Amino acid sequence: MLLEFVSEYALDALIIFGCAYGRELVPVAKQLYSDKPAVRVVGADLSEKAISACKTYGLPNAEFIVMNMENERHVSSLLEKSCTSAGRIGVYMSETAAYLLPNKLRQFIDAIGNNKRVVGLQLIEPAYIDWKSVWQSGMVFSFQKGFWRHNYPRIVGRDFKVERTYFLDAKLRSDVHTDQPLWFIRAGR
Repeated sequence: MLLEFVSEYALDALIIFGCAYGRELVPVAKQLYSDKPAVRVVGADLSEKAISACKTYGLPNAEFIVMNMENERHVSSLLEKSCTSAGRIGVYMSETAAYLLPNKLRQFIDAIGNNKRVVGLQLIEPAYIDWKSVWQSGMVFSFQKGFWRHNYPRIVGRDFKVERTYFLDAKLRSDVHTDQPLWFIRAGR
């Protein structure tokens, strides 16, 4: 889906926020280097340990940055400094948005939305997360930190046009939490 995202939006750079140890980034960067070597891949994560590990992979088309997604200036700076030669930027988040709820997610989307070179956004999240909860809501979407997570399309829709949203089989992610389908959202300019 990431390779399709890069092709569909004719991206010059793909920024993966919350890249962690590169589970998704590494195979995508390798394939892009083989097919479209000019496309830059940027991995950003709060964990210095994860970014240090990613830097050892020796990917010629990738760079890795420790940054705080909750800081709007950090996000804006990354878009300006890391992708200075990129014309069209795509932003991808996987299982990251839930950590930014509610106001920080709005600020994050505003920061990427304010940069007109960002032409696409792709987001994948579990439909609900309740590993810390002792109660079941009985609903597909969770109420987390005082915020209904199904507002993602509305928040994204302030700066982008939501083009696709559907559920994916949880087994695409791993063999853990298979009761939590993945919610896929793709939006563009």
